[in-house]
Amino acid sequence: MRSTSGSSLWIGLTLLILGTGWLLDAFDVLHFGRLLRMYWPTALMLVAIAQYATRSSGFTGSAMLFALGALLQLDKFDLLPGGFWSAFWPIVLIVIGVSLIAPYLRRRPNTVDSQSLPPQSDDSYVRQTALFSGAEIRSTTQSLMGGELTAVFGGIELDLRDCQMATRSVMFKATAIFGGIEIIVPPTWRVVVTGTPIFGGVDNVTQHRTIDPQAPTLLLDVTAVFGGIEVR
Repeated sequence: MRSTSGSSLWIGLTLLILGTGWLLDAFDVLHFGRLLRMYWPTALMLVAIAQYATRSSGFTGSAMLFALGALLQLDKFDLLPGGFWSAFWPIVLIVIGVSLIAPYLRRRPNTVDSQSLPPQSDDSYVRQTALFSGAEIRSTTQSLMGGELTAVFGGIELDLRDCQMATRSVMFKATAIFGGIEIIVPPTWRVVVTGTPIFGGVDNVTQHRTIDPQAPTLLLDVTAVFGGIEVR
């Protein structure tokens, strides 16, 4: 519910700014059209900051959106000698690298209480990375606590149909960068997806089901950059 109201807030603010700008342009008070053509990439940067600040998107998705806006804005100012694409791909590689390294830095004992993290050998927490490869996982744990899936130039298929959650809701993080992730859940589970795809796609097939709001809930935080994530 909070994500829906947050989306309405941003859409409302955007419409308010556009309407006010064009009204001032109509009265020849402000050359809004010219400003919009020059500075619209800045809006992408502001959206990225807002998404990350409100936790409606993960680091990778927000960073990619911010970088996209920044590069487009620099290109508008003719500050990229090699053009937009010459700088875009290096930025993509940097963001991917940081997103892969960041979880390991957060797990260092001097920054994070290691006891608060599920042990990596415990199948109650599913952690899988597919880098230039593919992985098929079928979990049968009866005390699922969450998981973290990362597919970079690779694919992951996770089957949770024989699982039971340890609590009424669990959190999964799914990151697909030039790759794909498919998650299969029991028909009685409810799935709530948050995150923003950047040149990618997210398909939650389960949203078409009629499911009890009190049913076990999978909270899925997704980042799809030139990749795809499907839940069914």
